[in-house]
Amino acid sequence: MYTRCPSCRAEISFEPPANTASLPDGYKHKIKCPSCGVTIGVKIPKVTSDIQPVATQNTNEFIMEPTSAVREVAMKETKVPSTTPSRVADIVILFLSFFLAVICALGFLAKQDALDVPGSDGLAVFDGVTPIQCLFNNEYKDISPLQTFVYLLPSITMVLAVVNMVVGIVCCSVGVYSKIYNIVMGVLLALSSVATMFWECWISRLTDAMSDLNIIDYLKESIVDKDKYLMLIGAVLGIAILVCSLAFIAVKKYRVVKEPVEQRQ
Repeated sequence: MYTRCPSCRAEISFEPPANTASLPDGYKHKIKCPSCGVTIGVKIPKVTSDIQPVATQNTNEFIMEPTSAVREVAMKETKVPSTTPSRVADIVILFLSFFLAVICALGFLAKQDALDVPGSDGLAVFDGVTPIQCLFNNEYKDISPLQTFVYLLPSITMVLAVVNMVVGIVCCSVGVYSKIYNIVMGVLLALSSVATMFWECWISRLTDAMSDLNIIDYLKESIVDKDKYLMLIGAVLGIAILVCSLAFIAVKKYRVVKEPVEQRQ
């Protein structure tokens, strides 16, 4: 057994009296502190098969604590949030971001006429590689920042998708998830992907002194007249990422854990 000296706070280890079972209630066993020499009285509880004496941290008296067998009975079930829905959400968003990044890469091939796929001209709108090459070649130095931003829209979408994919891989690996991050990235990807879908419309307005070409006419001309229907895929993926980020906020599952009814502080 052990206790703590009230004078010097030294921990004292001692053996209880041999006749502990016959001692009266409230009996205090006299022991001497080996550090400061103060004599103190310690209450010796009567030990039973289900009770073990344990010293408190701030007094020189003992309290009775149930053994492990008794503690198992005095347990309560508690529901705590499970990380499973968050892991599923990150995996879904990870794959959507991966497909959006692939669309941007295929857009580069479509712009180089390397894809022999019907409607592949629509993918060229999401070419995220060429604007970066032009930026590094300093080809945007003579245009306004607004025009530079519009030219870089496909690349911004591609970079956001790649970043979201990498973060999703890390989150699934370490088991840490952020719903706020998913929402913010979902909004950014939805806005950038939809804006990229209208990239040619923005370019037309900027280069032709604010052309009268409106969004409805642009969609009709691109999808109906020129069969660029594949440009819808990128926008759909960006919106899907946002929808999934919002949908998984409300999904909560709980796992049941057992905790002691009372715990010592």
